[in-house]
Amino acid sequence: MVTMKQHITVEQLDSLTIKQKHELERFFNPELDDDYMWGLNSLEVTIGKMIEFLTMKGQNFWINYDRNPDLFTLTKGKKPYPDDPNLEHLTPELCDALWESVKEVLEKE
Repeated sequence: MVTMKQHITVEQLDSLTIKQKHELERFFNPELDDDYMWGLNSLEVTIGKMIEFLTMKGQNFWINYDRNPDLFTLTKGKKPYPDDPNLEHLTPELCDALWESVKEVLEKE
């Protein structure tokens, strides 16, 4: 049985700066005081929460899964085509493709 990665790893969360972690924490708990950090847990950053974060930030994206060679493609803005040079994230895990997009949004803020 094949299982899908459901949330990011501690190492992925630790790759963020303090400012980026704080921004993500405010998304998960908007009532937080700007000076308070409650310690975001990597188990909380799930596929669904990342999709919610990206859509809340106004990101348009298309997710495609190809069984052969077992890869997810996440493309921003429009439906991808096989030879499209704008393909963003190509990975065997949807969670990792979404995480790369979340990081890009956080880096721009």
